[in-house]
Amino acid sequence: MAKQYKDRFVVTVNGQRKTIRNKSLFSSTGTRSQQRLIRSITNLLEELEIAKEYDLPPTRDALEEVRGISWLNEKCVELGLIPSNCVSTLEELFDFYFEIKFRTWTKRTQENWLNTKRTILEVLDPSAPIRSLTRIDADNLQHDITLLVSDRYKKRLSKGTISKHLGNLRQLFNFAVKHEFLTKNVFDEISRSGEIRDDHFEINAELSERVLEAMPNSEWRLYFAILRWAGCRKSEPLKLKVGDWEFGHEKNGASYYGRLFIPDAKRKNKSGNYIIKYPPLFQQIEKLLVEHCEMLPEGCEYLFPNIRQLSEGGIHERFTSFLKRKGITVWSSLFNNIRSTRSTEISREYGSVLESRWIGHSEATFKMSYDFDIEADYKVRDTNVTQQSGAGDCTANLVEKVIAEKKRILPDAALCIEYKDQAVPPKGVRHWYRNIGKNRVCQK
Repeated sequence: MAKQYKDRFVVTVNGQRKTIRNKSLFSSTGTRSQQRLIRSITNLLEELEIAKEYDLPPTRDALEEVRGISWLNEKCVELGLIPSNCVSTLEELFDFYFEIKFRTWTKRTQENWLNTKRTILEVLDPSAPIRSLTRIDADNLQHDITLLVSDRYKKRLSKGTISKHLGNLRQLFNFAVKHEFLTKNVFDEISRSGEIRDDHFEINAELSERVLEAMPNSEWRLYFAILRWAGCRKSEPLKLKVGDWEFGHEKNGASYYGRLFIPDAKRKNKSGNYIIKYPPLFQQIEKLLVEHCEMLPEGCEYLFPNIRQLSEGGIHERFTSFLKRKGITVWSSLFNNIRSTRSTEISREYGSVLESRWIGHSEATFKMSYDFDIEADYKVRDTNVTQQSGAGDCTANLVEKVIAEKKRILPDAALCIEYKDQAVPPKGVRHWYRNIGKNRVCQK
């Protein structure tokens, strides 16, 4: 057990006694504050010693107290009582995270994280110790980041961009807690501005037809059809190769949809390969797919060879120009609302389980970011049950139906009652026991 002597602490690590000294602490032990500090350090060392003996991680409270005393932190790391802390500043945390994760990310994810690092370090001091950051700093960051101006577009950052940066920062500090650089994440309670969307817009059937007419060729028409009726992200159709689908078939008199084999842009399996989604090959997609395949040159590997040459920003600009050319007003969150419209439709028609499989996110994400009221939700399905009791003709029709149903089953109910009313002959009485009207008579 850890003990405190006149001028030192003694702990047992791996069966060996180790000494911890600090001259300034034991120089004058007469003050009460110093005595309390010595007792507190003794208790901390005893707790760390027990955790080390039973191969348990130190508690967060103990770890945080030790990290706050620099000389004690260095000595405990040297003795192996607590893990070493190779990261101290915010910039070092970013660099260490990139060193581990950067090679596994796609090029787009790498660009997003580099933008996050550049943006966050404009607001927070790069040399600030990560243990010195508080929830007040997190709140100030959330406000100050909205005042930044983009160098590229010369305007303030959008809600979606701010939401992405704050989400990445949360993830970064969760990583720091997991690796025991910190004991808590001060950014875990800041709200992302884009988590609750208020810009939903339904791409209904009429608007979808107008958009198809605005597309200049079969490649763009098929691209929009897969976005609209398969609910893909705008980068996912570009990974489709020729033959990454199967057509529908009939079996036992029933018709079945074909399937598309679309790599999910955000999910990978344990082997590091993209998870494949299998949304149905809906009729709106199938007819345009056949049309486009007839136009493809021989030996073409990918389904969208020309669109693949554009960047994500280039795709957005081209798509917007096609809409404006036909006089279609460009809606907010252009591609996200196409996806959320189809996600909501599939959820209503096929349920949330298939929606998650086909669209490619969890049910919680769907409810938070994609679900909204569409026109079909307000369609009158049965005029006899649309109003509550005591309201108008619809309820009167419903009451008449209930009365008619009761009249229909009355004869059957009467027969059942009459059958149950027949009495069993008393014991010892033979077959001459009979009924006369309602009075039972026993013939002797």
